[in-house]
Amino acid sequence: MGGYIGAKTGTLVASASDIRGDISATDATPEITLKNTTETDADGTRSGKITFKGEQSGGEESVLAQIQGSHDGTADDEKGDLIFKTNDGNDGSSPTEAMRINSDQNISIPDNGKVMFGAGDDLQIYHDATNSIISNATGDLTFDLAGDLKLDADGGDIRLLDDGTQFGKFTNSSSDFVISSSVNDKDIKFAGADGGSDITALTLDMSAAGNAHFNQHAYFVDNGKAIFGGGSDLQIYHDGTNSYVKDAAAGDLILDTNGDSVRISHSGNSETMAQFQKNGFVKLFHDNTTKLETTVAGCTISSSATVSGTNPFVYVQGDGSSYYPYMRVTGLHGGLAIGTYFGGNLTGDTVSFRTGANTADGGTERFRIAANGDLTATDTTIASNSDERLKENIADYSYDIAKFKQYEPKTFDWKNPEAHNGRSGNRGFIAQAVKAIDDKWVGEAAVTEENPDYDIISDNVSLTSKLGEKDAMYISIIQQLITRIEALEGE
Repeated sequence: MGGYIGAKTGTLVASASDIRGDISATDATPEITLKNTTETDADGTRSGKITFKGEQSGGEESVLAQIQGSHDGTADDEKGDLIFKTNDGNDGSSPTEAMRINSDQNISIPDNGKVMFGAGDDLQIYHDATNSIISNATGDLTFDLAGDLKLDADGGDIRLLDDGTQFGKFTNSSSDFVISSSVNDKDIKFAGADGGSDITALTLDMSAAGNAHFNQHAYFVDNGKAIFGGGSDLQIYHDGTNSYVKDAAAGDLILDTNGDSVRISHSGNSETMAQFQKNGFVKLFHDNTTKLETTVAGCTISSSATVSGTNPFVYVQGDGSSYYPYMRVTGLHGGLAIGTYFGGNLTGDTVSFRTGANTADGGTERFRIAANGDLTATDTTIASNSDERLKENIADYSYDIAKFKQYEPKTFDWKNPEAHNGRSGNRGFIAQAVKAIDDKWVGEAAVTEENPDYDIISDNVSLTSKLGEKDAMYISIIQQLITRIEALEGE
């Protein structure tokens, strides 16, 4: 070994500025010590440096690299750092710092200085003065951790890129967790494996304002609601017992179909409860049998109809233009019609009763009620059941002539003629007077708020008399005859 300078024991002290050849230290614990004798506490002082030089092919000397140990900090202490410098080809005699190990045992590498792994420098870790980068040029990048993987981004964004192009990001927006697709009109998809097959469970269509497409069902727990509208206007939910479609807004709830009908069915469409046909009927069912159906002419009830309530009524109203309302009951051999219009031969509020009515204008009129209450019939005889087989306790009857003579036929005017027959000079009896003689001929009728007489009858119960206008005539004549007979008997 030419130019060898060696010391097998002790310390080698060299004061020359240039020592050529090899330096070798052989011992049980060999050491090489570089001591800076300058007494100072300044940062970067007390340094010792090993410089690596070489000669180029043209004989030029070049500084290739340096290793430097120096004081770390400005305190009067023993802290030191170790600096590695290399020449990038343009540094001359002052190589550039490539890596530093400080007194805290932290390793620092300057901007754009990379830590590379792999034969082809496949994995690179570096900072480019703005961003920090982990670049893997081939294969996968695997984080195999015993604990959790935590990503802490003070900027609020975690960006996802492919070959330098961002396609998505995670954002902290005022503590809201935002998942964003960065490519215009590209979707966000939630996928998984189902029985060994890859499936897309949910797609958010960004080209259609985020429309959600579910591959299968969406399940909500009891009382969990599907809510629509800015004011939670439409709600669909199940409360554990019943299911609800709740329209909480002021608008309408509209069922709109492009098919032929809307149907309400039970148990897998096995039983129809209601059906609404386009341009056609509406049907209501009982036990899968049609009970009410609308038609072009009106409505058909397949069985009986019951009207109940506190004040039940059936209201039939015409359109007021050319036809007037009527009700028709049709049987096997004909029917009964009740209405205000039959062939245009009735006017006003007259109501006509016809038999044998199978059409609107058909049948024969049998009975009529005029607007003033007048009754007209084709047969003025009203029969009642009088079959002896229907009766018992049969005895002779003779009315008390003394009572008969007390009846007082009257003429009078109604206080509310529009509520009665509209006439003055009526003939009849006073119900209270008749009741005092024989209450058999007096009844009661409730007077409702709709009746013009409501404010006149304080207890809202009006007395009625079975003795009418003709009875007043008959009784008046008979009483006159009785008077004459009694006069003749007295002579």
